Amino acid sequence: MENADKENRLSLLLPHLSPHILRHSFASRAVESNAIPPKHLQTMLGHSSIQVTMDIYAEISDEALQNSMSAFDGI
Repeated sequence: MENADKENRLSLLLPHLSPHILRHSFASRAVESNAIPPKHLQTMLGHSSIQVTMDIYAEISDEALQNSMSAFDGI
């Protein structure tokens, strides 16, 4: 903030992001995009159970859910 004041500009503060939050985000985006098979993601995250990976880490965004639901439009 001091540099922004010295440079006569607004300071941009980012929200607190912990490695744990980034880990959850990575898992969620990987599942949504189908970029990584769930069993591979489980191994990457070091989970002993796919349940932990899918039920706790892989949260689906409202946008992704809406996109899935639109697949039924016109049927």
